[in-house]
Parts: sequence; C-alpha cells; structure tokens
Amino acid sequence: CVSWPGEQLTSLLERADVVVCTSTLQASDAELVAARTTLSAAEQERAGAIANDVVARRFVIGRALLRAALADALGELPEMIDIRTGVHGKPYLGVAEPATRLWFSVAHTDDLFVCALSRRGEVGVDVERVREMPNWRRVAERVLHHDALHPVRGTVRDCPSFLGAWCRVEAQLKANGTGIVGLDAHRTGRLDETMKVADVRDLVLPTVLAEGRYCAAVALRASPPSHRQAIAPTIEMSAPTRSPASASTP
Repeated sequence: CVSWPGEQLTSLLERADVVVCTSTLQASDAELVAARTTLSAAEQERAGAIANDVVARRFVIGRALLRAALADALGELPEMIDIRTGVHGKPYLGVAEPATRLWFSVAHTDDLFVCALSRRGEVGVDVERVREMPNWRRVAERVLHHDALHPVRGTVRDCPSFLGAWCRVEAQLKANGTGIVGLDAHRTGRLDETMKVADVRDLVLPTVLAEGRYCAAVALRASPPSHRQAIAPTIEMSAPTRSPASASTP
C-alpha cells in the first residue's frame, strides 16, 4: 500500500500480488480543469450528467487519478488509456496483450480515493470511513454471510468491525466482476472459495486525510496463465441489492 503519486508502480507490481494506491480527491479548480483533459468523451459526458457538484468533482479527479496510475504502470499517456465498463459496471482495460495485462479496481469514501492494481488476476478493493451507523446490526444481518455473524467467531462485534467485514465482502464482489448484484450469492456462500481476501491494515493515507479512520480490504481472484485476459466480466446474477450505506438510510 502506497500513497500515490509517489513510487513508480511498474517495479512495485513486479514484487507484489496487489498494489494498493491511495490519493486525495481534494483538488483546486485549476487541477479540476487539468484533470478533465485526460478523460474520454464518455467520461466527460458522465461527469456532466452528475447533478451534485461535489460528486461530479470527485468523479473527475478520481478518474484522472486512475488514468494516471494505469499510465504509470503501463508506460502510456493517461489520455490514451482505454478504460471500458463491464456488464455490472466494473471498469477494465481494453487490452489483452501479455505485456499490458493489468487488472484494477477502484473505491472511494468521502475524499479518499483507493485503487488496487494487479498483474496476477482480477482484483477488488473497498474502503469505508469508520463512522457510527445506528442501524448497523440490522444492515449486517441483511448483507453479511452467516459465518461472519456467528457469535463464536465474533468477527462482527461493533460498527467498525461490521464496516471491515463489509469491505471484505465488497472487495470479493468487485473481484468477481458482479459488484453489489452478487450480494445475494455471497450471502449463500456461492462465491469462488479460492479467492484470496485480506484486510489492508496499514492503509497509507495522503497527508491531508491523515487524521481520518478508515478500513479497507482487497480480494484477488488469480486466473490460470492461459486465461488471464482483460475481458469484461459477464457473470449474470440476481437483481441488485442495496449497499449498507443506502440500506441504513431511513
């Protein structure tokens, strides 16, 4: 895990299964204008359709950061990166050559942007700001697999531990290519059991966000070498289920 921009990502990806980059979504008006120039026409159109100015700014800065990180890892210009979207909304690279195969996942909470990169296989990442959720127990029962709720395991004892558990779930759903659409399958234990999941315990924060408390997790679904292609996830599952944030809203 690194605060980025900073270290060169190519060398890090040679040594690690997953590299997690953190950045801030805070930006000046001038930085926002510069960020827009690296986005594709479709991305700029998407940003223009977002009614909330704060959300729109975060999208632009986040997509520019993602493009810059991918460009760093691939040795390309940010505006030349071909980012496409899978069936369930997961972004992926529109390349399949062995030298450029790279899997990635993005997440953000408030002004914290997180990106996970891997050359090993499909990757997922999620991050949550540690906060109080009055209805966290009810939400946990709706979205977590029963093993995570079992009193003997004691993995979900309070709201922070619930948020950590949710990060692990969301990371797996992203790595599986389904996103929130796959939540019901996860609750019944139908996700890939070979998937590796880990908490990001030493989350390196940008200086301007160093006072915050966050939890994060990554998941890696390594593919056999002959099947490692940057293709759009096409897994079809049940209808979308609300995320904990929306489920806890009255």
